[in-house]
Amino acid sequence: MANKKITFLIVLAVLALMSLTYGILTPSKVRQRSVQTAQTEKASAARPAESIKVLTAEARYPKRGGYSEWGKSPFMKPQAAPEKAALSDLVLGGIVWDAFSPKAVINDTIVVVGDEVEGRKVLAINPDSVILSDGSRETRLSLEPLETKRK
Repeated sequence: MANKKITFLIVLAVLALMSLTYGILTPSKVRQRSVQTAQTEKASAARPAESIKVLTAEARYPKRGGYSEWGKSPFMKPQAAPEKAALSDLVLGGIVWDAFSPKAVINDTIVVVGDEVEGRKVLAINPDSVILSDGSRETRLSLEPLETKRK
């Protein structure tokens, strides 16, 4: 019985030694790839410059998702086209006036000269009013006077 155990351990040790030497002597796939890339780089360095192909960003990183070709995402709910807001829909919330960079709050949105709010372009911001244009006519939004508190 003791002889069987000793022979089994010897056979197991020989197999382990063979496996270890095989792992050390056989090149791994990573090493094979690095050798192949080094050979490819040497070969590409020997080629003339006109045979080098330059990839654009689109060729290197193609678009993902087929719906981008459709022009819209099929997973988004369809939205109705926004209609031009009536003047009564525009509410001037406040003005932060500065000679260099005035800002106004219209419908809870901070705007500067040149921005668009609901289809109307901000032409000017004055200390007490904002002038908007929809392309055909100009409109002035004025601040409402503050009500004084009565005690």
